Amino acid sequence: MKVTDRLQALFGPASQGDTKAPVVHKHDKYESASQVDLEHFVVETDTEGHRYGVRKEPD
Repeated sequence: MKVTDRLQALFGPASQGDTKAPVVHKHDKYESASQVDLEHFVVETDTEGHRYGVRKEPD
């Protein structure tokens, strides 16, 4: 018996749901804290298309 078979026996078959429905994204306190941390960075793209974060200059 494979691992996936045992998991299916334990949890039941996977539910695919409606694949065309939009994904609901809910913010929690950890995501809000991360967003505050990331506000101090700006994303820049170099000439080769690579993206990287750079700290914003203080005003």
